[in-house]
Amino acid sequence: MKKHANTILLLFCLAFSLVAQFRISSLDGQLRSLRAQLSSQYSGLTSQVSGISNAVSDELRRQASIIASFDYSFGGFDPASLSVPLTLRFTPKEQKADTVVAFQVGESLVEAENQDGLFAATLPVSVFNSLEASVSVTTDGLQKREALPVYENPRDTFLLNIYGTGLSGARGYSDGAYQWEGDFMYELSQNGSRASQAVSAALVAEVDGREIWRQEVASDAAGSSAEVNQSFAVGSGQELLVWFDVTDSLGLRYRSLVDVCRIDEAGQWDRRSPDLPIGRQDIYNADGELVYSDSAALTR
Repeated sequence: MKKHANTILLLFCLAFSLVAQFRISSLDGQLRSLRAQLSSQYSGLTSQVSGISNAVSDELRRQASIIASFDYSFGGFDPASLSVPLTLRFTPKEQKADTVVAFQVGESLVEAENQDGLFAATLPVSVFNSLEASVSVTTDGLQKREALPVYENPRDTFLLNIYGTGLSGARGYSDGAYQWEGDFMYELSQNGSRASQAVSAALVAEVDGREIWRQEVASDAAGSSAEVNQSFAVGSGQELLVWFDVTDSLGLRYRSLVDVCRIDEAGQWDRRSPDLPIGRQDIYNADGELVYSDSAALTR
């Protein structure tokens, strides 16, 4: 009888334990759900507060701005000077008869002409310069200045853009030779609105500045690839440079660095970061003079 009572008590304790575990599991799930809801509400409130703060900041900047209206436009590209005329048009929020407006673009400063309350000026800008513009308004001897929203890069607008850093396949150095077997991917960003269009394109290899190999590739495709299976002799102390070389309809020559193989005096490939970064782009005019160099590129 006592053994039977113990069995009943054990079963009761087991059932109570199972019920307790179920309740605990249920409470845990409810707590997790509540925590997720609170987290979601907190994120929503944070987002709302941030939105309100940004809206207030934008409104304060708008109220403090001296700009009632502003726009700009480019004229025709001049291939001789490699520049374009930039016209700026600006209306100040407040003006009087003695109001003087001046635009500054880079280091060039020009006074604007008042055209019935609209102030305008045109000045040439180099196609290779990023535009940083500001306007100053002087009234009653008090001058106020503000940056202008000119974000366009004339080089991207008017000239050909080339990208030639896509390498695939096997590349290496052994037995005194640099070997490359694979594909070269490239892109020529060109359209009818640009002043220049590609007329020729090639892969070029140079050892210590002397061209030793050239392979023509298609220049009429926006993006393409070329198969390469080539070996170049590179001795101790020498440097091999592989360039993507493009000439456009204006006579400009674009060179984008594809790969560097520098061999040290011990005959080993020096794989330290090259002095010339991969992807660097140089542009030469029709007379062979370097007019632009971009060193902000990838480094292998």
